[in-house]
Amino acid sequence: MYPKPFILFSILISLYLTSCREIPPVITPIEAIPVENEQETANVLMEEFGGVRCVGCPAGHSLIKELKSIYKEKLVVISVHTGSFSIPYSENKFDYRLPENDQLISELGKPIGYPVASINRKLFDGESTRMLSPTQWPGYLAKVVSQKTALKIEILPSFTEGLNKLSFSTNIKLTRDTILPNLYLSLLLVEDNIMDYQLTPSGKQPDYVHQNVVRSWFTPSSGILLSKLSTKENLQYTFNLTIPGLWNINNLRIIAILQKKEPNNFDVLQVIEKKIK
Repeated sequence: MYPKPFILFSILISLYLTSCREIPPVITPIEAIPVENEQETANVLMEEFGGVRCVGCPAGHSLIKELKSIYKEKLVVISVHTGSFSIPYSENKFDYRLPENDQLISELGKPIGYPVASINRKLFDGESTRMLSPTQWPGYLAKVVSQKTALKIEILPSFTEGLNKLSFSTNIKLTRDTILPNLYLSLLLVEDNIMDYQLTPSGKQPDYVHQNVVRSWFTPSSGILLSKLSTKENLQYTFNLTIPGLWNINNLRIIAILQKKEPNNFDVLQVIEKKIK
């Protein structure tokens, strides 16, 4: 078996060669969730942009899989289908495009090629864009993986079998006294293990297994502005969705993103994911 650095190097070389309804918030006491009064290590959000017609995206997916094996639950990945490469083939089972996907890439900045990814929606020093090429992913992930946060999020899902009804709430709190203005919450649903067509270097592959695919947004992709947080109260939001019958409930995950929203600063401060079942 080759060591991980060799595998990462091999994937990067191949990428180089092939790239081409909401219920209002509720404030509740937090006695049941103790406050730690200290910062915890934040998870990292990686948003990969591409589509079924992106010939270089499978190599990007291989690199993401390798990075996920390294960082495990610390790395939260979503795959955003957008742009001309996301137009489905006639053979595709699903159209993965969403208006919110296009809005997200408009806000973060349109790439000049695919595959690309943003890491924590951050504009890194020395970069002119948040859209990073695969060769940049490992280095910039290493820079933010130890980032601390004073934010804690809980996702509490409930699913009604037979009716395919999903209901969930999010609890948001501070773990220490601090001021975090202009904080926004984004919530979305992703699905793994979708077998569908994808363009690869050897042609259209009918049984390609798509991972981390954005299925639905519960908020605008840019988020909703949160009211003031404190260590004494939970800020709670509740959402509902009827899951389409062709989606596999066992492969669905809810993702919550907390980010800044300041001039030219959209940095993600915390992100978590929770399987529905």
